[in-house]
Amino acid sequence: MGVKRYDKILMKLNDLLLMNHEVEKIFSKIQYDDVDSSLKSFFKEKEIERSEFCTMLQNESKKLETKIDDSIMLNRRNHLTKLNLKKILRYDKDVDLFRQVNNVMQLSIYEYNEFLMEMNLPLSLCKLLIKQRDCIESSLHHITREAEAMRLA
Repeated sequence: MGVKRYDKILMKLNDLLLMNHEVEKIFSKIQYDDVDSSLKSFFKEKEIERSEFCTMLQNESKKLETKIDDSIMLNRRNHLTKLNLKKILRYDKDVDLFRQVNNVMQLSIYEYNEFLMEMNLPLSLCKLLIKQRDCIESSLHHITREAEAMRLA
């Protein structure tokens, strides 16, 4: 495997890590808003889950980083600090909570699917991405059912 392949995978892995960190902060913020207590516990669980995702993705990144030049990663980290995912993953109290959470989860699933299409992913990384994506999809189905139940109540 060449350096360029690892560089591309690391870029996408770091983007996914950054996105998960931002989503974790959004879920944390929602807990302090005026939402139902069962929803607060749901979002606390999702915040912890995303934190765990970040840890697992960082571990995968460390495995790959040993195989490429440190200067490449430093340049990528500098680029990533300029990204502002908050514009995409913005939670606004004035907008329907469920619609916003749905948007965030849909974006997460899309990003995972895009990464999974990358050729020659290490098997351990591929398995991790599938597991995390499936977990997000399950959460999306749960929040969709909650939203529907609230509309019917």
